[in-house]
Amino acid sequence: MNKLKRSLVIGCIISSFTYLYSQEFLSPLNYNEALKEPQKQAIYKYKKPVMLNTNSDLPFFDDFSDSLNSPYPKQSLWTDKYVFINTTYCSNPPSIGVATFDALDENGKLYSKASTLTTFPADTLTSKSINLGIYSPQDSIYLSFFYQPQGLGSPPDERDSLILQFYSPLLKTWRNDWYALGTTSKPFKLVMQPIVDPSFFHDGFQFRFVNYASINYGTAHPGWSSNG
Repeated sequence: MNKLKRSLVIGCIISSFTYLYSQEFLSPLNYNEALKEPQKQAIYKYKKPVMLNTNSDLPFFDDFSDSLNSPYPKQSLWTDKYVFINTTYCSNPPSIGVATFDALDENGKLYSKASTLTTFPADTLTSKSINLGIYSPQDSIYLSFFYQPQGLGSPPDERDSLILQFYSPLLKTWRNDWYALGTTSKPFKLVMQPIVDPSFFHDGFQFRFVNYASINYGTAHPGWSSNG
């Protein structure tokens, strides 16, 4: 009975760990002002996270509310800095901050691999290692998040997508476990993705979000659409 109670509590805590905002917005000048301005670059200087020998335990929680301090993800939770943490590109968000996935890199510039012919992997948000070795599939562990396409920007193409991947320390591979295709703006939607594969329940588990973006020459706008 005690184990059942513990597993339900763990599941509930991690099920509300992050409010993720998948939003692709218009950038007529082909860059993100918040990341490009020299004075802001100095204030928000990013240092690569130091990877510790010991992995994090549950709960894992982030509501991206630190956007006033930095436009980059928290170094204590995430291993990369490609998404844009902000409070401005969302419509009726469930939390203060959001993580925006677009076709702009960590410096606010259009990715060099961007193409008008096909989609390409753009922003990535990768968690630090988590020790799931002390749990099992019977412990009812969920990864949950909210997401929204478009928001206050231009809509992503139907061929664009947001993908959730889990890393198996046992198999040393990433696996797609959830995805959403591009569409016009909709209210934030809650996703609760169960973690059930036994190969995930080891020390070194990770998860990441990847958006596949595309760009167009817009006829109604004077510049590039950073992801539309």
